[in-house]
Amino acid sequence: MTAEEEVEPKGPAAEPDQKTEPEESFAKAQERASDPAAANGWNEYRAKLDTARQWLGGGGTTNVFFGGVGQIGDTVGPVAGHASAMVLNGPVTAASLDRLRAAYVEPARYADLRRVLQSHQVLVINAPSGTGRTATALRLLDDLCVEGVRKLDPDTVLKTLDDKAFTGLHGYLLEHLDRKQSRELSLYHLERLSAVLQRKGCMLVVITDQAVPLPAGDIEHLVADDLGAVEPERLLRRHLESALERSPSTDVEPVLSHPEVREVLGELSRDVSHHDLSTLGALLAEVVTGRVDIGAVRERYSHSSRASFVDWFDNRIDLAQRAFVIALAVFNDEPVQVVSRAATALGEMLSAVEVPRRGDRGRPLFEVPLTTRIEQARAEVVDGVQETTLGSVAVRNARFRDDTYPARVLEHLCTEYDQAFTVVADWLRLLGADYGGRVRARAGMAAGFLSRFDFVGVHDGVILHWADLDNAFTRDAAVAALQLPAEHPALGRVVHTLLRTWIRDRSAEGMSRRKVAARALGTTTALSTDTALDLLRRAARHVDWDTAFVIGESVSDVLCRVEDPVVVLDALVAWSDVEQHPLRRETALLSVLIAGAYLTVDVSESSEKWPALLWLAEHHDGGRAPVVTLYARMLQSANFIDQGYEQVRRWVRVAQRDETQRVPVAKLLADIAVEMDDVASMRHYARRWATPRGGPAKAVGVVLEHLEERVDHGRRDGW
Repeated sequence: MTAEEEVEPKGPAAEPDQKTEPEESFAKAQERASDPAAANGWNEYRAKLDTARQWLGGGGTTNVFFGGVGQIGDTVGPVAGHASAMVLNGPVTAASLDRLRAAYVEPARYADLRRVLQSHQVLVINAPSGTGRTATALRLLDDLCVEGVRKLDPDTVLKTLDDKAFTGLHGYLLEHLDRKQSRELSLYHLERLSAVLQRKGCMLVVITDQAVPLPAGDIEHLVADDLGAVEPERLLRRHLESALERSPSTDVEPVLSHPEVREVLGELSRDVSHHDLSTLGALLAEVVTGRVDIGAVRERYSHSSRASFVDWFDNRIDLAQRAFVIALAVFNDEPVQVVSRAATALGEMLSAVEVPRRGDRGRPLFEVPLTTRIEQARAEVVDGVQETTLGSVAVRNARFRDDTYPARVLEHLCTEYDQAFTVVADWLRLLGADYGGRVRARAGMAAGFLSRFDFVGVHDGVILHWADLDNAFTRDAAVAALQLPAEHPALGRVVHTLLRTWIRDRSAEGMSRRKVAARALGTTTALSTDTALDLLRRAARHVDWDTAFVIGESVSDVLCRVEDPVVVLDALVAWSDVEQHPLRRETALLSVLIAGAYLTVDVSESSEKWPALLWLAEHHDGGRAPVVTLYARMLQSANFIDQGYEQVRRWVRVAQRDETQRVPVAKLLADIAVEMDDVASMRHYARRWATPRGGPAKAVGVVLEHLEERVDHGRRDGW
């Protein structure tokens, strides 16, 4: 065949006019994957989750690789610089260990713990939460293991670990060993594990719940129930210096010696949590750089300030104002109208319990101005921008002056007002079905926050209600509600078990829960990447088109948060293998189609965002082979060939506008054509794309040049 010859493209045999129901279903899913509105909705929901988490959980989910559609980078919470020891399952990134190393202060018994771990390869930490036990475990492993640190899945069974579970010279952390395993720890199993670790050159630290007594006697030499004291001010100074390390000339002494800061430091007890100290250090760094007034430190951390907060909430505001404050805690920094409407609904629900007068349907409309409500709530109104389908709209947002108030208000409600807690949970359940995405995300995140205090009650009364409705709106709320408990030390394993149970439920009644679990697997950190992908793979064997689409979106979520996205691409290659079940193959290709449409990357020298899969193929080690394989399979699939070529056409149109993408697109399409053994079809489609007036002629010209080069190379190589 010569380069000039034109043939009709290879493709699937002609299909009958009548499609089966599954074919129609996947056709609908493909159309949705190609709809820019679906990509915008996915991206907006991720942004809403991050915003909601910032005020109640301290930071966003979007990090590590892609920061969402069109972004790479980290999303930080309202207080930057927090050196948290919370890590995802799987490899702990070098950057995380570097930050920990910079901010860590060794407790008094650090050297003893190091000797135990070095001697026996295994150490059990049974110290209380808040003592820096996770940070200490990670620091020990980083100190002693030259090839990095990995965090084991929470469902790891110590008794069954063998040589296959470990690779040489790595450190492993098993955080929050479940209660049953803690009770059954024995010297026999720990010594067997020690022998395995010694053979592999690895080390393991296990953290157990101090509320569960360990077997007494023969394992005591391997257990640390006291890490030793750390001087709070020393740890605080280290966090402050770490937060300011990019400004080495900045002197921390003036802020630490300021009278108001000295008052706060004088009130710090030795049992103050390391988390609180790191947060205080981050806040003081903001003071040093001039972004936060020093008075805010005293207001937030002094005993008198905490007493003032309790007195204010308990005694100085009425029922309606409390409803407004609680609504603001849920919707902090949202438009005042959203806060006011939610507060009105909550106020009426609270009044119905507190003042149940029959026939009293009236309520005053002009009794208290909104500005008074804002002032009494210790809040302010700030100008903001709200993105809508019609563009950016200026709004006025209501926001607490102290950004710790959202969590403080809800925690005070949970611990002190059990009856009001129940009403607020019912109120959130109603808000979870709201048509506003920001309302659903905030209501779900708040329910997740409350579940830390009463997981069973909130799960049974709120989260399960949302999950069972088989409604896209309440599904959003349920997924949001699982975020914070998944990250909580005592509840992460519970959420892990919940998601695994729901994803495996194949009953008709369980279909709605499977969708929630599939969507949550991409956004929560309760499971490792490998475990999340394995559960999604299992779910892909039993799907309708809606569930398959949810799995595809979840795969894009995982791509955004893993350290190495090639792990996800390799999983999709395995799912789409010809030996796999047809539904799993279809779901894998649908996931590729979604990722190809949803994920883009900002590149500084380019005028247009790059499709993320193109960027991976061009710039990421190991990324090209799986991307080529996946698109070759898509373009040879009877059910995906049309949408697959349409997506590639859109990439070519972008390359027409952005010259920096032309050669990378051309190289990738040539590789795909060779993988398919069908250069002729790719050439046919490319020429057809350039035919209409205004078509991407220049970009197509580059594509055709690379295709002809491949044909020439093929002749020389004998194919």
